[in-house]
Amino acid sequence: INELTHLEIFDIMSCKLKSIPESIGDLKNLKKLNLEINNINKIPETIGNLTNLVELVLNDNKLTKLPDSINNLSNLITLKCNKNNLSSLPKKMDKMDNLSVLRLHFNKLKKIPDSICNLKSLKILSCDKNNISKISKNIGKLELLDILELKRNKLKTLPNSLSKLKNLTILECQENEFTEIPKCVSGLKNLEILDFSFNKIKKLPLFLFKYKKLFSLQIDSNDITEIPKEISKLKKLN
Repeated sequence: INELTHLEIFDIMSCKLKSIPESIGDLKNLKKLNLEINNINKIPETIGNLTNLVELVLNDNKLTKLPDSINNLSNLITLKCNKNNLSSLPKKMDKMDNLSVLRLHFNKLKKIPDSICNLKSLKILSCDKNNISKISKNIGKLELLDILELKRNKLKTLPNSLSKLKNLTILECQENEFTEIPKCVSGLKNLEILDFSFNKIKKLPLFLFKYKKLFSLQIDSNDITEIPKEISKLKKLN
């Protein structure tokens, strides 16, 4: 494939591939690469040569890690790695200045590491259905983050710096191990959708009822015995 030097879109979805040749790195003009639904267990380090890449789709493979060279993909906007076996992420992702969408659901991650917190352009972070019990205290650095999906993990709390995410409109924490809605959530003034359903929450904090833009509050399947009268202040609630 090293002769396909002018190729900009390469879609090899659902082809039963087990490996990707090192020569993939020779496709210097490639902008979109789709390797979804294969049996790939390793991405070669040469992927880091594809500096014009805008979208990389690795969903539904058998990857246990991503190559360190992925940090060289400075023009990448969308990275999808759903349904793999990732237990960790590269330690350095600080050169991925344009990454806006990162989807990692259905993996084996145990934490959201510091490296993700260096993705200054990130707007969507999806980490549903992992084994996450810890989130980096530096997550507050993701100032442009709009959507944070953390459903079906093992979270009991959220870091205080989460309150710095002033652009966050959607926070989904369904099916975790929360016994209360963390105080840091009170700083998220632009929230429109908040989901803490299927946890072990016993009481709703009063700060919940100060949101002016909230139109969806999902708190079903908890241990709540009383709904405060202040809920009437949520004028936009469906």
